[in-house]
Amino acid sequence: AIDSLPHDAFVVANEYVPARAEILRENLIKWGFPHTLVSRGDTVRFSKLKSVFDIVMADVPCSGEGMFRKEPEAVKQWSPALVEECAVRQREIVDNIWPSLREGGYFIYSTCTFNARENEDVVRYILDNYDCEVVDMDFPAEWNVIERDGCYHFIPGRVRGEGLCVSVLRKGGNPDGRSEKPVKAEKRSKAAVDVSRCREWITNPDDYNLIVENDRVIALPADRVALVKKLSDTLDVLYKGVEVAVIKGRDIVPSHALAMSQLLRSDAFPTVEIDYPAAMSYLRRETITLEDAPSGYILLLYDGAPLGFVKNLGKRANNLYPQNWRILSGHIPESAPTVVTSGSGRRL
Repeated sequence: AIDSLPHDAFVVANEYVPARAEILRENLIKWGFPHTLVSRGDTVRFSKLKSVFDIVMADVPCSGEGMFRKEPEAVKQWSPALVEECAVRQREIVDNIWPSLREGGYFIYSTCTFNARENEDVVRYILDNYDCEVVDMDFPAEWNVIERDGCYHFIPGRVRGEGLCVSVLRKGGNPDGRSEKPVKAEKRSKAAVDVSRCREWITNPDDYNLIVENDRVIALPADRVALVKKLSDTLDVLYKGVEVAVIKGRDIVPSHALAMSQLLRSDAFPTVEIDYPAAMSYLRRETITLEDAPSGYILLLYDGAPLGFVKNLGKRANNLYPQNWRILSGHIPESAPTVVTSGSGRRL
């Protein structure tokens, strides 16, 4: 979905469950889109954000009927009481986040279930209580999508993949055309380490403000600094912008997030292409040995795709892959996987 947005869009992703919020943070860092913020917690916090977002997508918790085909546990957990419980929670989420959508903005409501109580009835609730209208979706006929009262059902057996339902509504009124103005970087007390050289590591450095928080150097888009501050004052923020580096003593260590980011300049660090067994060893956070490589920080590549940084010391290289992301399995498949390119040009 991020690949479909304008290059300067800013994405805020929230997850209620802490463990899943950490996974969301990891996935967005790996995706490499620089204009993101990840938060966790109840959606009630979003009710304090008035007319902030142009698009709000609510992928709400549901009874999971779309998972029946592949998850027997989903069948066991289903009950009419669960459906009703979910429907109540879905309306609450809508009420919490609706104020944060700007006039003329689009609200995308989705579930992975099919019953009317959690889909058509919720959409009718939105129409009855808020100034909005359903947006007709022009899906190709060969997709076999079923439309019912503004809800579009993707039914297993009729479409490829698992089941889901989606509806798009447009909020009444017209967009006011507001945009965040660039904000100069805040004046801070002189750090023990000069972090300005981090600008040499990123593309279009004048478009970003560098801030230091808890010994971490973060790049924020200059035209979103005010928005990020507003969000940070309201939400429980886990991650924002791009973490460029970590300050350790008098050293500045490039962050793994920078290796994954579209912000990284292609010539910022020496690169070394490694083979598949070495790549798997790196992702298991094992010690790497590099032949004829320069000393210092090096970006490792596999099939042209960035894997992450090492600090080459000569006879060995310190592995800087995040400890909690490492592959725990010692098994290496016999054949190497194919590297797939996303719509943004990022390799996955």
